[in-house]
Amino acid sequence: MKNAFNKMTFAPTLTLTALALVLAAPHMAAAKSAPVAKSTPSTTSSTTSQAAKKPAGETIKHKTGEIDSTVYGEGTWSETITKDGGVKTIDKTITYADGQDFTLVDTRTKDGNHTVTNDSTWTNDTTNKVTTTDENIVHNGNGTATITGTRTQADGSVDTLSGTRDKEIYGSLTDLTLTNVGGQVETLDTERMTADHGNVVGRVVTGTNFNGQAIDRATLSETDTKKKLPNDVTTTVNGTGIYSEGSGTVNGTTTINQDRVFANGAGSGSSVSYTPNGDGSYDVSRSANSVNANGQAYSSTFDGTLAANGAVSGNFTQSNGHEGTVDGQLTKTNYGSTNAATYTDQNGATKTVDQTQLVLNGAVLNVNQSTTFNGQTNNSAGLLSGVASNYVYNNPVNQ
Repeated sequence: MKNAFNKMTFAPTLTLTALALVLAAPHMAAAKSAPVAKSTPSTTSSTTSQAAKKPAGETIKHKTGEIDSTVYGEGTWSETITKDGGVKTIDKTITYADGQDFTLVDTRTKDGNHTVTNDSTWTNDTTNKVTTTDENIVHNGNGTATITGTRTQADGSVDTLSGTRDKEIYGSLTDLTLTNVGGQVETLDTERMTADHGNVVGRVVTGTNFNGQAIDRATLSETDTKKKLPNDVTTTVNGTGIYSEGSGTVNGTTTINQDRVFANGAGSGSSVSYTPNGDGSYDVSRSANSVNANGQAYSSTFDGTLAANGAVSGNFTQSNGHEGTVDGQLTKTNYGSTNAATYTDQNGATKTVDQTQLVLNGAVLNVNQSTTFNGQTNNSAGLLSGVASNYVYNNPVNQ
């Protein structure tokens, strides 16, 4: 793996991916919750199908791959999955280049149709520290689950845990609260994102530990023998589709063009150009158009400046008659970037857009977006896979 996180280096502090997406000026209309589209079921290879029919207790899958961690750096992993009746065991080893080695043994037992007992042992083979987690996961039948259990630390102390897990189109969100014997509280919010039929997995963990210190870490892993797919795109608004992208530089100005065509009949296209000013800043011009599943067309433009410190400012127009100013900030994180922008139209109405992005080797881009207008918030997400993105590799900001 070519250092997934370092591929997000900003020059000076950001990537064109983040800028182009945050400049996709949202409609200045009341936010409505978009229905979560069901993605097309992934195909299963004949090898996996045959393996799943093996007698109980035999290996049903073995995978190897690469991993990149904001804590330990780059590494490799190996995973074996066995099944015995209703018990599935995952045995995984991770070896990092910095000398840290880990072993995970995860046993999952189904009790009926809705309850899973999950027992996992996480061992740091370098320090011989062992952490054991015992969870009882009850699936509620609506895409959510309730989690209770305990976590035993390396020193033998036991923490109680409780929380929830919500299924999302791009993976899952798990919110856990742990309480130690002294009554101190730790929070862990884990966002798990998958692409390429589960062969690419990203995890972002944030929260606060027992001492009140912030937790912010992430890992990206990729299976070595993953199936090669076309450039897919999946969004919570339009479901699945095909994505294409191209770029070029003429007289110092780089232009990136994107197109998306969805199975539900919706589609969108955009073109964004960046011209360096010689002081680390760029002049930016963007035009975009889209058609929703009902055939309604929409277009927008942006002209402004991207400052060396990541600040974005400029003017926007929209085909629905709204126009005004944009002020925003792009910030590099360990796992990609966060973007925040405020759109103010000619009537003084404002809409805020907050995005979180995760990138793996320029091939996967996950975007979670929250927009607020007139006191209403709309959350949406998109996931690209199989894309050797020009945003990451062929643009002046990353040179």
